[in-house]
Parts: sequence; C-alpha cells; structure tokens
Amino acid sequence: MLTLFTTALGFLGGFAPKVMDYFIDKQDKAHELAMLKSIQAGKVAEARVVAEGAEIVAAHREQETGIKRSARWMATLSTSVRPVLTYLFAVEFLVINWAIAYLVLTADGFTIESLQAILDEEFFALLSSMIAFYFTSREIRKREGR
Repeated sequence: MLTLFTTALGFLGGFAPKVMDYFIDKQDKAHELAMLKSIQAGKVAEARVVAEGAEIVAAHREQETGIKRSARWMATLSTSVRPVLTYLFAVEFLVINWAIAYLVLTADGFTIESLQAILDEEFFALLSSMIAFYFTSREIRKREGR
C-alpha cells in the first residue's frame, strides 16, 4: 500500500511544476492584461486631450479666416467688444450718479455732506477699478505685441 501511495505521489509530483507554471502564467497574463488596459486608458485620455486641442486650434483658425473674409467694420467691432462694454458701463454709471447728484443737490443744496453722499467710497472704488482694468489690459496687449 505504501508503495502504491508513493508511486502515485511520485507520478503526481511530476505534474506539480506544470501546474505551478500554469497558475504563474495565468497571474502573469492577468497582470499584463491589466497593464495593457491602463496603457490603453492613458492613450485614450491622451487622444482626447490631443483631439480637444486640435478642435480649439481649428476654431481659432476658423475665427481668424472668418474675420479676414468679413467686412472691415465687422472685424473692428469684434475687437472692440470689451472697450464698448466698458464705455457703456461707464456712461450708465455716470448717468445714474449725475441723477443722484441732481436729486441730492436740489433737495439739500451744495453742502459738504451732499458731496460726500455723491462721491462716496464705492463710487471711487468702482471708477478706479474700471480705469485700472482698461489701461492694464491695453498695456499688456501692447507689451505682447498685439
């Protein structure tokens, strides 16, 4: 009985390296598959970024050609959106402030308190931020050569 048992154990022991190789190979292939999936995911993400970048560049080129093909006044209007909005905001702000000044001066007369009510801290803060923004953006564009 012992001979039969040791013979069977010896016979099955010959397959042990093959069985171990099978499980090791299975783990290696699973690891390689996981690595390939992560590389593929990285390549997909990279492809998305490249595609988005190309899309943005194409949009800018299309806009440039559209401006070149359009009328001169349209190109000028396209570049003057920020200054026009700033001017409109400044005019609206000044009209509202003049109306307040008129109402205060007609009600109270020309006094120090009425001037302080008209030219308050918020007025100067808003006016100075608009002027600083406008001239700073002009200076930056001038230094960049645009």
